[in-house]
Amino acid sequence: MRKSDYMNVFNGFGLDTCKISEESIYEFAPVFLYQDDSKKAVIKRTKKPPINRAESLFNWARYLANNGTGIVIPDNRFHRNYLELEDEVWVIYPFVEGNKYCGKTDEIIKAGELLGKIHKYESDKDFGLTSFSIEGFYDDDIEEEIDEDFEEISKFYKDVRILNHITKWKESASTFFKEKFHHLSKADLPYCNGVWDYKANNLIYCDNSLPFLIDPDNAGRIHRLFDLALTLLLFHNEMESAPSRVFTVEEWKIFLKGYSKYVELTENEKLVWQDYLEMVYYDEAVWLIRNDLEISISEPEKISPKQKRFIEDLLMFDKGKYTL
Repeated sequence: MRKSDYMNVFNGFGLDTCKISEESIYEFAPVFLYQDDSKKAVIKRTKKPPINRAESLFNWARYLANNGTGIVIPDNRFHRNYLELEDEVWVIYPFVEGNKYCGKTDEIIKAGELLGKIHKYESDKDFGLTSFSIEGFYDDDIEEEIDEDFEEISKFYKDVRILNHITKWKESASTFFKEKFHHLSKADLPYCNGVWDYKANNLIYCDNSLPFLIDPDNAGRIHRLFDLALTLLLFHNEMESAPSRVFTVEEWKIFLKGYSKYVELTENEKLVWQDYLEMVYYDEAVWLIRNDLEISISEPEKISPKQKRFIEDLLMFDKGKYTL
C-alpha cells in the first residue's frame, strides 16, 4: 500500500505529502505516518459512513481519555483531523511512542486492567456505538456455512492431531446450534462500550509501562463476554513479538486478575461463559483461520510462519480449560 494510492485522502486533509511515509506502516491496512519537526501522527481509516458513526466513536474515546484512560483520540494539532471521502472515513491520530507487547506477565495483567477500565467507564451510557446482538449473529445458513468452513480448513492439514480437533469442532458446532444457541440468545447479559478488537498489536506500552490503545476504531456496544472471549482467542493474533499461540490457562488467569480490579462479572456471565466462548469462536476465530489459510496460498508472503503456528494453536484450542 503506497502513498501514491491515497493522495486524495492526504489532499483532503490539506497535508504536506512530502511529510508522509511512502508505504503503509501496517501491512494489513493503509496506515500512514506523518512526521514534521513538531509532530508525528498516523492517518488511517475509521468507521464506515455515515460519518456520525465515527463521531460517536470519537466522543466515546474522548470521554475515556479525559477520564485518564490510555486511548487515542483525533489529533487536535491538525486543523482537520477526520473526513469523509467517498465510502470511507479517515482520521488523524497522534503517533504513540512506546514498546510492543512481548508476552511478559506485567504486560498481560496491565492489558487486563486497561480493558477493565474501558468496560467499567460509563457502561450504561449509550454513545451511539454500533451494537451487537446475538439474534443478528444467527441466520438459517450459519450451520451449513460453518460446516463448510471446517471442511475447507481441513484440506490444509495432514497432521492427525489437528484433523481430529477440526472434527471435534464440527461436531460441537452441530450440538451448539441445535441445543445451546437458543438458550444463550435469551440470556440477560451486561452490555458495555467495548473494543471489539482488543489484541496485542493494538496496544503500545508507554514509558510508565502502561498500555495505550492505539486502534479503537472497531469499538461497539457489546456484551462484556464478547470482548473477553475475543481477547482470549485472538490477543496474540498478527503479533510477531507475541507468543505464536493463544493465551495459556495461567496467562488467562493473570489477564483476568487485572480485569477484575475494575469489573465484577455476574454469576449469569460465568454460567454461560463456555457457550458464549464457543459462539465467538465460530463467529471470529473460524473466519480468521480460513481467511489466513487461503491467503497463505494466494499471497504466501503475507502469512508469516509465526502466524501459521498461531492458527494451528487456535484450531487446537480447548475451551473447557478457560474459566472465569
